[in-house]
Order: sequence, then structure tokens, then C-alpha cells
Amino acid sequence: MLTKLIQFFKNLFASKQRANITPAFDIEPEITEIVPDNAKIELEESQKTTQISQDQIHEAAEPKIEIVVSDSPEEIPLEDALSRADDIVRLCAKSEALTDVDSKTDPKGDAEPKSLAHEIDRIRVRLAEDILNRLNAHNSSMLRFPPIKRQQFKSGQWRSYTWIDFLYESDSEGNDIDYDFVAKNVKGAHLFRIWFTADGVGVGIRPGAHRDHLTREKLIAALPAKYEDLQPSAGNKHESFYPFRLKGRPGQKNQYLAVWHSKPFGTDEKFFETISEHWGILGETLNRFKC
Repeated sequence: MLTKLIQFFKNLFASKQRANITPAFDIEPEITEIVPDNAKIELEESQKTTQISQDQIHEAAEPKIEIVVSDSPEEIPLEDALSRADDIVRLCAKSEALTDVDSKTDPKGDAEPKSLAHEIDRIRVRLAEDILNRLNAHNSSMLRFPPIKRQQFKSGQWRSYTWIDFLYESDSEGNDIDYDFVAKNVKGAHLFRIWFTADGVGVGIRPGAHRDHLTREKLIAALPAKYEDLQPSAGNKHESFYPFRLKGRPGQKNQYLAVWHSKPFGTDEKFFETISEHWGILGETLNRFKC
């Protein structure tokens, strides 16, 4: 009897367990996917690459402007260039600033004053060539300009002023005209001179400098009154001690009948216009008394 009772309770307990079990075959398990760090990095890099590619497309669509900068003065139209006359004046002032004007020496050495002197002469020669090509009256085709043979004085000072001299090649009889820089000839050249110093630019006539020159007084008498004698000094001090910084030569008749321009020209074209105006006035007299 006891054995049957125990079997009854076992069967009852087993049936209750089967009734509480719910089949789960239709429910999909929730899966959490673990994404490695490098997968995120690759996604960011892909996005960056896409952005760069889009930027390149926009850049390719925009026209490219190529800017060419030339340092060759021949390729710059003269009318657009700054005035080389102003450049010479500026370089003269820069050179003078390096000089002890009392001793006429260069306390910091002569490398820079030497370089400046040669740069001034380089500009001077090119400028003279351009002026000569532009003058077109009073037998200007017969004009020439001589070189300045030295850029350093016996004192050791490097040149901090300069000039451009124009003279006729021959007189009315076909004889060669002597430049006569040392004033030894009574028929030495009268000069159309453009004189550059740290004070500005003079434009006028430097008459033949021999004290007994045959035609100097006649030429001076024929010049308009506005061309006054600026009286270059024959002294041996530094040029900064003299008016307009004009230095002549000892033992000569130092005269310079000229108009002085102390303000900058601004452009080459303005400078050339000024020179042509003066030549239009002075060229007639110089041509008449050429020797």
C-alpha cells in the first residue's frame, strides 16, 4: 500500500514539470555583435578619402591662374617702371650715409660703397642709352655719351654722385669733337649734362672747361635765363659740403647752367618727358655752338 502511494506522488510531480515547460523553437536568440576597433578606423578613413576626392573634383573644376614673375628689366614696359633716375638719387644717398664725410673714408669697410658705385654706373649706362634713343631734334643722331672711367677717387672714396654727358661726335666742319674731360683743349666739348646727387637731378649745359675756351661765353649768353650757373665747387671736401652736392675739378672753369629737380620723377616716362623738354630748349644752342 505504501509503495503505491509513493509511486502516485512521483507521477503527479513529473506531470506538473512537463506542463510548465514552454517550447522556444520560434524565438530567435538576441545576438550582440562585437565590432573590432580597426573596423571603426577603416570607416573613418573611408569617409576622409571620399571627402578628399570630392574636394579634388571641385579644385579641378576651378580654372588655375598661373602668375609669372620676371626679374628681367627688358620685359617690363618702360612706362610702367619706376624711375631709374630716382633709383640713382636713392643709391647716392645710401652710399653717402656709409661715408665719414670729414675723412672721406668708409668706417665699416668699402665692400658696400663699392657695390653701390658699380650699381649706380650700371643704371646710368642703361638710362643713357634709352635717353639717346628718345632724343629726336637738333641733330640728336650725332650725339654720343662717354664712359666714366673710374668709380673710386684717389682718396679711396667710392663715387656717390654721377652724371650722363652727351656731346656731338663732330663739329660743323666734320672734325671730331674732343670730350676733353681734363680741360686741355680750347675747343673742348660743350656738354648736355644730367647730373645726379643725393640732392636730386640737374639738367643743363656744362660748357667747355678750359679757362680760355673759344666759344664758351657765346654759348652762355645764348642760353635762357632760367638756366642759372649752379657753380660746382673745385674744392676737395666731400660733396655734401657744397650746394646741390656739385663738385667740379681743380684748375678748370667749373660752370653748370642748369635747372635743378629736387622732387622724385616717379616714373621713367616722366623723367624722359622732362629730359626731352630741356633738350628741346638747350639742344638748339648746343647744336649751334657744337665744338
